[in-house]
Order: sequence, then structure tokens, then C-alpha cells
Amino acid sequence: MLRSSVSNTASVAPRAHVRVYEALRGRQTLSQPQLAQITGLSLPTVIAAVERLERNQLIKAVKAQRGAGRPARTVRVTPETNAVLGIDLGGSSVRAALFDLHGTRLRELETMSLYSFSKLSRASAMEHLSVVTKHFPEARRVGICAPGIVTSFDALERSWLFGLKTLERRAVELLLGLPVILENDARSAAWGELRRGRGTDNFAVMIFAFGIGAGIVAAGRLLRGARGAAGELSYLPPDISGFSSQPRMGALSYGFFEALRAASPDPNAPNWEAEIFHAAARGQKRAAKAVQSAVQHLALAVAGIITVIDPERIVLREEFPHTKELVLEPLRAMLEGIGLPAPLEISSLGRDAGLIGIALLCAENLERELLKNMRRILCLVRMGACSGFLRSLFCFAHCPL
Repeated sequence: MLRSSVSNTASVAPRAHVRVYEALRGRQTLSQPQLAQITGLSLPTVIAAVERLERNQLIKAVKAQRGAGRPARTVRVTPETNAVLGIDLGGSSVRAALFDLHGTRLRELETMSLYSFSKLSRASAMEHLSVVTKHFPEARRVGICAPGIVTSFDALERSWLFGLKTLERRAVELLLGLPVILENDARSAAWGELRRGRGTDNFAVMIFAFGIGAGIVAAGRLLRGARGAAGELSYLPPDISGFSSQPRMGALSYGFFEALRAASPDPNAPNWEAEIFHAAARGQKRAAKAVQSAVQHLALAVAGIITVIDPERIVLREEFPHTKELVLEPLRAMLEGIGLPAPLEISSLGRDAGLIGIALLCAENLERELLKNMRRILCLVRMGACSGFLRSLFCFAHCPL
């Protein structure tokens, strides 16, 4: 009788390991018979899929509980073996944290002020990224979010952090020696809110710390636009005069910060904007007037988002002190005053939204790639085994008796 030489690994259906992995994800432990029952796969197929997942360090066996008879082999997902590094390049600091494959934060680092980064060279920024990454040797992939336009994860353009220079993904990968994804800070915050915060299938996150921008989620997916510039509200003109004199950072953002700057004794000092908000909360008239004027510029951006995408919710990242009373409540009154819905909420993640979002994007990207590579290998193994079987048939048919 002619026997096929197809191995256990080759006999695994290309998506069987994905079904086993998805069944384990979100659960603490499962035995192989339980996995067979949940997935509807045969026990031999589950055993082969488990072996494959273990070899790729996506799951591992755990000590089975003692009971009557032979204990069933029990396994669990091991997200900690495939850690990713999230880096948030902000206007005042670089924040980095190591996350496991399921988005659990393992440890973090906050480092030097970036307040003068726009005056530094792109090379200095790259060097700082390298120094930060060396603190996390366990990372298998790096996600970086920053203000600017990100084109298909390949380059960060028009970011004031680097003097409006371009930061290419490939150049960063060569420097760090790791795969890298780049994303805009507002979209990263939106993804963080969607996965861990107050996001819904149709919502937007508004940020206004160093420019006015929105991260938009439509039908559960990030909206990037044809050129990666979706949500770049900074470039909206506040009136028709903005078309003839567009500042580098965008007319709307320029108007927002100019309004605050009018009440600041030293607009070159770090955290000067926060001081204005503190003063306004204390009742200082000049500061209160400046904040009110700034919020009017922000209202133009929020009104634009509401009328264009009709979001279920708009989440405001708490950029400055007293955001609820000085920003959210006046914004709501302005919008309702012109007959627009005002589904505004303060972020539950705060300044962590972008860092969590870029880490989750990076982890999901790595997880998909690991499973995709396994499928590709399994398909190749099956093709190889099948071709070997056909060669055996050909030889059997043509060999002389």
C-alpha cells in the first residue's frame, strides 16, 4: 500500500493555527480537547497547530491540574515573548513604553524635553530615538507617533518637530535595526481610545497641544485619507484672509496659539500654555479672554468634523489644566448655539492615548505578520509534501514490474 509522506505539520490546514490562536486569545488556559471543541477542528489537527504555535513562541504549555486519569495538555498564549516598543514624540518630552502582544504595558521611560527640537537637526532626533530604543532590548518592533503627515506608514512629513523635515521609516529601521511603523499622533490617540478608552465605531479624537488635529475612526477603521493627511485641521483657514497668508504650522493652529500667546509674559518658556490655563481658572481676566479666543479657533475645527463625518462621539484629549471647564463646556455651548450636536467627552486615557495607540497598532501589526508567516510556511510545506506524493505516484506508475 502506498503511503503519503505528509507530516503532521503539513497536514495542518493553513488557517487551523489561526483558529486555535484566536480561541486561546483572551482566555487564560485551555486544554487541547477544549480547543478542538471550541474551534470545531479535529483533535489531531489541534495538536499539530499547537505544536506549530509553540515553535513560533506564540503559545506555551502550562502545568496541567491533577485529576482522574491522564491530564490533558494545557496551553496559553504568551504575549510577553513578542514585545513591542511604543514611542510618543511629543512637544515637551519623549515617552516610550514596552508592551506585550496584547497591549499590556511592561515598563516605560520618559526622557528629555523636546521643546527645542524644531531648532535641532533631524540627525539629533534620530540619535535620540536610538538612545531610547537601547533601553528596551526585548523589543521586536517599534511604533513611533508624532505630529505630522504620515504617508502609508513610510514617512513622517511636515512635522514641526524636525523643522518640517521628512523622517523616513526605512532610515529609522536601518538605524534601530528593527521593523518600524510610523503614525500620526492624533490617529494613534484615536486607536488607543478605540481599543482601550471611549472610542466607538464612528468617532474622533481632538488634540490641540502643539497644533489642532483629529484622529478619525469611521466604521471601526482609522481614516487616513489618500495622502495620509485626514484630520490635519491645522491647515483650515479661520476666515478668508487665511488663504493669502498661511503660516507654516497652519492658520487655525497659528490663531489658537497666538490667542494664548497674547496673555503670556514669556511665550518661550516651557509649559507657558499651561500657565495661561491655570491663570484663567483663577479668574485672571486677560488669561480668561485669551483662552476664550483660543477655544473659538478650536470650535471651528470641531464644527468642521461634526458637519463632515457626523461622529457618534468626539473625545478631547486633556492637553492643558482645567480642560473640562475651560474647553469642553464652552465648546459645547458654542456648538449648540449654532444648532450642532455636541457629543463631547474628555479622554479616559489622557496623555497615554497616543502611546497606547501606537503600541497597539504595532502589536497588531506584528501579530498579523507572525500568523501570516506561519500560514505561508504551512502552505509551502503542504505544496512540497503534495509534490513529493505526486512524484511517488509517477514513479510507481512508470517503474517496471
